[in-house]
Amino acid sequence: MLPLASRTRRPVFMLDYDDSGFRRDGAPHRIISGAVHYFRIHPDLWDDRLRRLRAMGANTVDTYVPWNFHELPSGEKDFTGWRDLGRFLRLARANDLDVILRPGPYICAEWEFGGFPARLLTVDGLRLRCAEPAYLAEVDGWFDAVVPEFLPLLASRGGPVVAVQIENEYGSYGNDAAYLAHLHEGLVARGVDCLLFTADGAEDTMQQGGGIPGLLATATFGSRAAERFEVLRRHQPKGPLTAMEFWIGWFDHLGAPHHVRDAEESARALDDLLATGASVNLYMAHGGTNFGFWAGANHTGAHPYDAGHEPDVTSYDYDAPIGEAGELTEKFHAFREVIGKYVPLPDVELPQPPPRIAPQRLDGPTGAGPGYSAPSTPSPTRSAGPRRSRWSGSVSRSA
Repeated sequence: MLPLASRTRRPVFMLDYDDSGFRRDGAPHRIISGAVHYFRIHPDLWDDRLRRLRAMGANTVDTYVPWNFHELPSGEKDFTGWRDLGRFLRLARANDLDVILRPGPYICAEWEFGGFPARLLTVDGLRLRCAEPAYLAEVDGWFDAVVPEFLPLLASRGGPVVAVQIENEYGSYGNDAAYLAHLHEGLVARGVDCLLFTADGAEDTMQQGGGIPGLLATATFGSRAAERFEVLRRHQPKGPLTAMEFWIGWFDHLGAPHHVRDAEESARALDDLLATGASVNLYMAHGGTNFGFWAGANHTGAHPYDAGHEPDVTSYDYDAPIGEAGELTEKFHAFREVIGKYVPLPDVELPQPPPRIAPQRLDGPTGAGPGYSAPSTPSPTRSAGPRRSRWSGSVSRSA
């Protein structure tokens, strides 16, 4: 593998659009993007996964930025080590990829509390995702911390970040225009001068609730591209058509079967989408893993205490073309063939299968290793009454 400094890199230019579509440095441009979440990948593997994405034919990588991943229990914001957002963005550039950044404050992403710090639940009267002053003050604090981390890496400063999303599928949740305006104005005031956009489901109410006048609107869906884009055109008559999340797999809940989507059918759906002339972001190109307790949950009930809690599993494989362990799947090759019909494929050799750690055996009467002693069991504690936990639903995606 070549060192980063010696890899061929194209110059990074500003992304914009006109009535006919996207333009990059003034030339017509089509975005072929794939979602890759740095927080779901060990940082030693970031470069490997980005190389695989580029080899598939993508020219852009998309990632969320989870607020609660970067805010430590102490309240300090951490952008080092596994949380080094800047390093991930520079690796994207080294791999000849533009970046679409989605810094929230809410990200969904089947991530714990949609990216919000849990401490927000302890603030009496605080209402999330609306123009409530206490909440907006918290959001401003997040923007004050995260924007300086990616500001030097915007395309206007020679970096790879060509576009930034405002909120996330907000039209599936509400329609508070003052809230969206606050987010928009907050990013601009902090120096974010790249393309700003919104992403919402391909339904009229969702596009109406989540759109911001004058900004590019995009759609999220998993099939029937022409039909979905008709909805988007009702709200954005001109400009580029973009599937900002094109769902080519799905996440899994505890106790439920693993979701898969046939590679051939998925490739046909992608071909149909690209045949419309639209741009695309594959969700997910590489899913990764929900390490620790970061996996989120869905809720099917109408009210917080209804039955229907559906916790997500550790794996976020998503039946993506680049598998959880980095393998190039049948879907990868099918997608690469489709992508090559519409944009030039990179002149690179396909990455080899990633190395695997050999299985290990633990000796001992119960499978435990030498020297293991079971931890003591704490005595049970009693409560004066039942404890209730606050509820926060996340938007379920449907194709």
